[in-house]
Amino acid sequence: MSTIDIEVHPRPDTAADVFARAAALVPALRERARYTEELRQIPDETMAELYDSGLFLLASPLSMGGWGYGIEEFGNVVRILARGCPSTAWVYSFMVIHFVQMILELPEQAQEEIHGGQPFATSANSSGFQAMGSGTATPAPGGWRVSGRFPFASGAMNSDWVFLTTLEDTSEGPKPLMAIVPMADLEIEDVWHVQGLRGTGSNTLVARDIFIPSYRRANITPTVEERAAHVAKFPHADSPLATFSALRTFDVVLPAVPLGAAEGALEVFRERIKTREIAFHNGSQRDHPEAWVRYSDAHVTVQSARLLWDESVRVCAALAAAGQRTGTHEQNAELRLRTAKVGLLSRDAVSIMIDGAGSSIHHLDHPLQRFQRDINVAKNHSYTHWDESATTAGQVLLGLEGPVHYLIDK
Repeated sequence: MSTIDIEVHPRPDTAADVFARAAALVPALRERARYTEELRQIPDETMAELYDSGLFLLASPLSMGGWGYGIEEFGNVVRILARGCPSTAWVYSFMVIHFVQMILELPEQAQEEIHGGQPFATSANSSGFQAMGSGTATPAPGGWRVSGRFPFASGAMNSDWVFLTTLEDTSEGPKPLMAIVPMADLEIEDVWHVQGLRGTGSNTLVARDIFIPSYRRANITPTVEERAAHVAKFPHADSPLATFSALRTFDVVLPAVPLGAAEGALEVFRERIKTREIAFHNGSQRDHPEAWVRYSDAHVTVQSARLLWDESVRVCAALAAAGQRTGTHEQNAELRLRTAKVGLLSRDAVSIMIDGAGSSIHHLDHPLQRFQRDINVAKNHSYTHWDESATTAGQVLLGLEGPVHYLIDK
């Protein structure tokens, strides 16, 4: 199912109402997290709950029947969902981004085919190996014939449509081509056997000489005039996220997953300290001062990550409110630094908890070890990895000469 009956999902009056809807899903998401890992995709039950909550409509334009909320509300919903199941939060975040910032920029014929005027459709995305495009697109009458392997398609197992970035054969050599195709046209290469975020189902997709009509091409580098037309169609009051930079959206949404996971872990750790009996007749953990110290350390580390993330939310919300797609080079560099550092602090916080939680938490059905594994995978995403983020940001913040990396420039 790729559309929502908008009549049964009226817009919540306040952001607090939206956050309450997300928080109401957390207990079930946490209860179902082990099953989600074993299934290696988001369960149908979870997808149904996300539909029933209306949260898929969060950032869709008001003019389409969506809720028209912006980056602050979106980031916080992702963070809250991650307290229950980081895999679910990850897939949810990308599905919303793909619809609002990619599908809504497609030609009208493609949009009619994909969502038919409804305010949401499920989609995944593969930008190819190392985000450089995969496979080959050979021109054919009315479009292209495409073959290739397309990795890391998070949410593809739960999607009706997939964006593929491939390389088009042209007289001037290969050029990137992004287009959207039905998931049914692709084969699944079952490779997502990983340590964390297993429920994202980020498998490799295989295209074998499929035909993609030209009207499904995504405009990777729109002109100033095309951008202006899109803003006119979806003004800020209608959909704040629709005209905002996807990269700056990443700076809020991607770190929201490890941060939410760390917040969820802290909740679990708090309850464990209060109820755990320590082996060898050492009594209740709640009576041990070292447990108080460990909880304090974990608490303030999570709080530090949250403060950094809150600053990124503030900056991005201010940019969007001012009608700016992205910030200055310095602002963008600092955003990327915080994006990566939030992941590291979230990892550190859960490591503090794990070291003081006893051996039984390493059973696969215990949420603490799952939060730890999910955070480790999330922070190593190519966009959020510390080494790359700090290198590109440091060049800008030091005022060094040379071309600015496009992840900061855009």
